[in-house]
Amino acid sequence: MTQDNDWLNNDEFDEPPLISMLEGNQETQAMEEAVMLYSPEAEEESLVDSEIMSVKQANEQKLLSIDGVVAVAIERNAIGDDEIVVYLSNPTAQKHIPKQLEGFSLRIEITGGFDAY
Repeated sequence: MTQDNDWLNNDEFDEPPLISMLEGNQETQAMEEAVMLYSPEAEEESLVDSEIMSVKQANEQKLLSIDGVVAVAIERNAIGDDEIVVYLSNPTAQKHIPKQLEGFSLRIEITGGFDAY
């Protein structure tokens, strides 16, 4: 054993400090959360507010029926708020898109058309 690893054998560090401060069920829960597998899909689902999801779903077909709208999505804006994003194939369609839907702001992105592969 090298001198750099001597701190590992120090009796002061029997338990990780955070876990030793927790009691009973809290300790078990903290340990379970620490070993949970990461799933980006689950994180995205839990991050999107169900209210904005409902608003998007209720209005998506109407938005997609507007000539020039190619997609509708939910994304986070620069300050971390959810917003509905409307993707347009051309800028002329922009005049037919509302500024808000049921209190949620809309962001317009002019992307051109999308091709499925």
